[in-house]
Amino acid sequence: MTRVETADWVAIEEHVAAFEEAYARDGFATIAEYLPPTGHPLRSRVLGELVRVELELSRAKGRPRQLDEYREEYPELFEDSEQLGDIAYEDYRVRRQAGERPEPSEYARRYRIEVGHWVTGDRAPSFSAGPKAEHGGGAHGGGANDGARPSLLRGDD
Repeated sequence: MTRVETADWVAIEEHVAAFEEAYARDGFATIAEYLPPTGHPLRSRVLGELVRVELELSRAKGRPRQLDEYREEYPELFEDSEQLGDIAYEDYRVRRQAGERPEPSEYARRYRIEVGHWVTGDRAPSFSAGPKAEHGGGAHGGGANDGARPSLLRGDD
């Protein structure tokens, strides 16, 4: 996955912030209403962030969504293995935070992603500093290495 430019990250954050505001106000929000149109260059990135945010928010509201629920509506989400890995890690993280004990091997098998860098204890993997570090935190919070989610700004190295 390539590096997200600052201007692009600002646009992504606008979509995420609007989604989070609606979720907070109404108790739910529909991802499709906050996505750029099909073919937009940021659609995939926005979709990934919205799904990651919804995984956390829906669980906090007592209505957890399962990652597989997104497959039919957003098949493109499952085509980019790096982004899918980041989203799967978010699912893994929120499930562990809720007291479940999913196994990384379950994700590796189901989604054909690399999970060797996932930590199976209570600590999250240390990802490189991301957009939250550059922009002082986003609408969905967190610092550069808070372990909340992998960075979108990782290079291809």
